[in-house]
Amino acid sequence: MSARLSRRQQEVKPKVDDFFTFIRAIDLSNPLVSEKLRDAVQYALNQEACLRRFLEDGNIPIDNGACERNVKPVALSRRNSLFSLTVSGAESSVMIQTLIETARDNSADPYYYLKYLMEQMPKHLYEKGQEFIPEMMPWSEKYRQYETRERMNAPWA
Repeated sequence: MSARLSRRQQEVKPKVDDFFTFIRAIDLSNPLVSEKLRDAVQYALNQEACLRRFLEDGNIPIDNGACERNVKPVALSRRNSLFSLTVSGAESSVMIQTLIETARDNSADPYYYLKYLMEQMPKHLYEKGQEFIPEMMPWSEKYRQYETRERMNAPWA
């Protein structure tokens, strides 16, 4: 048993058990219980097995903060797309945001990655097939060399 799992079993599990004991004691038929509380309690009881899963495996994060941070830019972009004047404008914004997030997720600088794509993609405009696509990815060796070279030659470096 890992140290993390051991600590969870000793310190967190009793609190989780107390929480579920407490919410089972709530009388959901009481008219003083709001609909929101009733829904929250019902949800927690229905999802109890899933909510307890982190107590069985030390590798499972205790919260989903990392996922939330990764999804936030996508949600903001989707909301901002509501203000695009046209459907094609919204689609273009989403495509650019996808490229930026792909670069970030792969530890590439979004500025240099977009610059790389703008410089390299026109060279393949009239090619048939998609053999060049792997070298356009932010994890490709060709891109990594490009970013390193550009960073060294940047006027602010």
